[in-house]
Amino acid sequence: MIAGAVAGLATIACMCNPGGGPIVAGGTSPSGTPWTIRASHKDPAQVTFEFSFGAPGYEDAGSFTTLPYPVPHGFKLTATGGSDFDASGTADVSGITASRVVRVRIALADGSVVRFRPQRARADALRGRPWLRSFRVFEVFLQKGAEAREAVAFDAQGRVIARQRLS
Repeated sequence: MIAGAVAGLATIACMCNPGGGPIVAGGTSPSGTPWTIRASHKDPAQVTFEFSFGAPGYEDAGSFTTLPYPVPHGFKLTATGGSDFDASGTADVSGITASRVVRVRIALADGSVVRFRPQRARADALRGRPWLRSFRVFEVFLQKGAEAREAVAFDAQGRVIARQRLS
């Protein structure tokens, strides 16, 4: 099942702070742009993840994804590709997976692939927020001009459990 088929899923590009919440992951892109992923659960029926970038990229630019809560059993993966968020033209793929996803593979237009493990929320974000244990998050940076075509999620046995076209 493709993540987009889950009822209530919404991903929106924004220059906003829709939910605030604790930082569940963060870092710096290869070109030096800081990024963060925040999560909030203010509405008992949904969870919102905000993906944002800071200077020297497009400060306060990013996207957010809202998922129904409790997490539907069919949810496994949602991913969004972006490009040119900083002066170097860096591309990225960010997303959320269910906790049972242990590995993600991004297929690129040139035939190459990027493999990684989605991250659990940081320990300080998990404290007092057991709902975060249902999710993993990721932010992956690609070389300038790279075009992500598909995200594939794998379970602990190495089985493909979700695919999502990105372009």
